[in-house]
Amino acid sequence: MSGKGVGYIRLLWTNFRTSLQTIARTKEVFIGKDHIGNLYYEKHTGTRHAEKLKRPARYIKDVNPKSIAELEAPLIPKEWEAWLRHKRKDPPTDKELEENYVYLLRTQMRSEELEEKSLKSGEYKQDEQFDTKEKSTEFPRYSDLERKPGLKRNPDEDGKG
Repeated sequence: MSGKGVGYIRLLWTNFRTSLQTIARTKEVFIGKDHIGNLYYEKHTGTRHAEKLKRPARYIKDVNPKSIAELEAPLIPKEWEAWLRHKRKDPPTDKELEENYVYLLRTQMRSEELEEKSLKSGEYKQDEQFDTKEKSTEFPRYSDLERKPGLKRNPDEDGKG
């Protein structure tokens, strides 16, 4: 009977030792840096079996670490965010980041040109307030229904509809 207890202790000790070895083999790999200065890392576990089962942990190190009272989410370009969330396999290249930034600037310039054009033509007024409330209609009243739940109808109001 005492032999069975030793098996559980041995199993517990083996699992504990294996977990420590896995932690010791964990490798932090620097992947890249964005234009803001954030550093991106990927953490691989040391065993091949664990790498097949789990995706590597991806995380960001903010350049300007703040105190706990001032914590904010760091600004992350959308390409890097997609990589962090495992939406894309490879990290973004500098060329891709630059192309997307140029596209963003071009879109902003076009929207400003469109706004100026519509202001000049008179189609759009910059401080124009739109009246969303058109003529408000009263809620319909029916003589056979109560107006407030639980209150009896007043027979004098039946004709008012």
